[in-house]
Amino acid sequence: MNKKDVSVVIPVCNESGNIEALHASVSKNLTALGRDFEVIYIDDGSTDGTSELLKKMYEADKKHIVVITFRGNYGKSSALDCGFKRSSGDIVVTMDADIQDNPDDIGAMLKKLDEGYDLVCGWRIKRRDNMLKVFLSKMYNWSTSKLTGLSLHDFNCGFKAYRRELAAELNLYGDLHRYIPAIAKWKNFRITEMPVSHRPRTSGRSKFGTAKIFAGFLDILTIMMVTKYSQKPSRIFGYLGLMIAAIGVLIFAGLFGGHIYYLATGIVEFKLRTRPLFIIATLFILVGIQLLSLGLIAELLNIGSRKEKSIEDYNIKNILGGNSVK
Repeated sequence: MNKKDVSVVIPVCNESGNIEALHASVSKNLTALGRDFEVIYIDDGSTDGTSELLKKMYEADKKHIVVITFRGNYGKSSALDCGFKRSSGDIVVTMDADIQDNPDDIGAMLKKLDEGYDLVCGWRIKRRDNMLKVFLSKMYNWSTSKLTGLSLHDFNCGFKAYRRELAAELNLYGDLHRYIPAIAKWKNFRITEMPVSHRPRTSGRSKFGTAKIFAGFLDILTIMMVTKYSQKPSRIFGYLGLMIAAIGVLIFAGLFGGHIYYLATGIVEFKLRTRPLFIIATLFILVGIQLLSLGLIAELLNIGSRKEKSIEDYNIKNILGGNSVK
């Protein structure tokens, strides 16, 4: 294996307007730092000409570029998992392809790793995104910090630097890339964060969606279950469980409100336990909890087979450069 000092892993999906400028900036910075490097682009089902552009870039810089093309769109976690497995650097840096991350910060990240940390997370203090995205991100970071016990300002920043030992430990699928710091913490790696600059998107479209925020709640429950004690329940059980339990809680809230009202006014006697809705609400909550538990148990049973068989949630169409074997 032709080992490098630094491997930069960049998932790419429909970023034809950004990718050339990003590569020029990454190459300039790592060359100036005197590092032997490779840049691994994982083309995650691009349809805007990005695939052809990456091939041209590879032909122009075979020494530094590796292009891995998926047969479809499998998501960021799968792209990162593939990049980690096929990287050769003692240090792995991950970045988004939208050029909002500034490669000028790579040097500072590498220096931070030299202080003894295993993972350096970027912290976008001044986000250059719309207000809704910034607000949802802040709520997500606050709740994730509380649930995981790891105090970070920006869990979902794609700009990170890893030591090889940590990158080799990660087995990502679904949306688990959002919780890499939490996984690293529960595996007893040393984690820190540092401010990084964040630039406005000038080309292409954001892949952000509010549905990912709600799906993330199920992911964090999974990680807490299978990483802290041994990754994610079947989504169908999770969604059904949360929905049914939420209906039960709403019914309970209505009954309790009526109980308080009639108790205060004394108009009629309101016996909470004799109400049919009380029994229905109880059943809804119990069924919801059972479905959530079923999803967790099913995933726990599946974890062993995933690790033993090295199951990958993506299908590689082509690899240009680098090491074609894992």
